[in-house]
Amino acid sequence: FQTKLRQEDQKKIFSQIPGLNNAVFIRYGQAHRNTYLNSPKVLKEGTLFLKNTKTAVSGQLSGVEGYAESAATGILAALNVIYDLKSEKFNPPPEDTVMGGLFKHLHEQSRNFQPTAANFSIVKTNDIRYRTKKEKRFSIAENSIKSITEWSQKSFFKVLE
Repeated sequence: FQTKLRQEDQKKIFSQIPGLNNAVFIRYGQAHRNTYLNSPKVLKEGTLFLKNTKTAVSGQLSGVEGYAESAATGILAALNVIYDLKSEKFNPPPEDTVMGGLFKHLHEQSRNFQPTAANFSIVKTNDIRYRTKKEKRFSIAENSIKSITEWSQKSFFKVLE
């Protein structure tokens, strides 16, 4: 468990769970610290550092939360490095995709940069008004799939050539 409870309190509370009254706890939980960079200030246009341009960052350290988000920034960092090694400009995914929204978030200047997870609010949408949230989300997802497919054919698979 990720918790801020003291170990004695954890033992007391968890022992009240049916079946755990006689359990021996080998290790207790603790709250983890979320360490991340102020990416908008330290990264140039991609995932490479402003000052040490031969180093890229990805994952939680870059300012995203979650396994899929960390994997996505790892893919973007790898592509960014490959394009940089080829002396070509890296084109990030479109902002109407989750990957593009995450990438944009890493570069948005703000007074108090905070990590983000994948969610509909980071995806750029059109100004169409929808009757329901479900209809809007379906439209966003459908458009995102089309955009990421086009981007991957132009940018992602280009590095394999």
